[in-house]
Amino acid sequence: MRHFNPHESLPSDDSSETPPASSFAPSTDLETVMQHLAEIKRRGLPYETAAARIELLQKILAQMRAASEGSSEVRASFQHELAIASLEHLNAERIQQVDIALGACEEALQFYTLAHYPSQYASVQVTLGNVYRERAVGMRRDDLERAIACYHEALRVFTLADFPYEYAQGQHFLATAYSQRISGEQRDNLEQAITYYHQALQVYTLDALPLEYAAVQNNLCIAYWQRIAGDRRGRPLRVAVKGCGSIP
Repeated sequence: MRHFNPHESLPSDDSSETPPASSFAPSTDLETVMQHLAEIKRRGLPYETAAARIELLQKILAQMRAASEGSSEVRASFQHELAIASLEHLNAERIQQVDIALGACEEALQFYTLAHYPSQYASVQVTLGNVYRERAVGMRRDDLERAIACYHEALRVFTLADFPYEYAQGQHFLATAYSQRISGEQRDNLEQAITYYHQALQVYTLDALPLEYAAVQNNLCIAYWQRIAGDRRGRPLRVAVKGCGSIP
């Protein structure tokens, strides 16, 4: 069964093309670039605008390196945006884009430290976890362990009390990583995944966040179907059916 990815977008019926990044005036000013990125994002779904965002960000980062201009904080912000756009560029060579995202996260984390920029540090850790979870080269087992470590690191900052949405998002990603985990016992991994899905549902409620709620319910349903622990007389199956029935 396929897991629902909350960052994955479905094709739209809008046939309008996203204008190339070259149609925007290049600038290394953080506010100006963010305005350009926002304008690009408004023109389509994430996977539709990813190529234009990558083009813009790579051009600006190259300009900053050539001119030795721009603060480290600005470069770190652009690197994180590049990592996100690369992960959302579904129509490109996937291995290459994931590698670009990995390098961009590593660059951003050279500046965004837990001590000085905790929320930015945690955000990049979440993105880095997604990179490792999607990576198709190297040891899949090791990459999933790295993804889990990144999500745990992010949740040191993104607590339920201070960052409820980010907390739920981290719990959802963590649950998905555990459901795919190769190391350890499958039964234990599924139990962990189910626990983390339920943690996410503390914030992702049907009334407040119906799309996020549905995504978690879908993945929770899959986890229950895969579950091998518990009452062999059918309790996991009944719980799975009940969970699937909660999806709007």
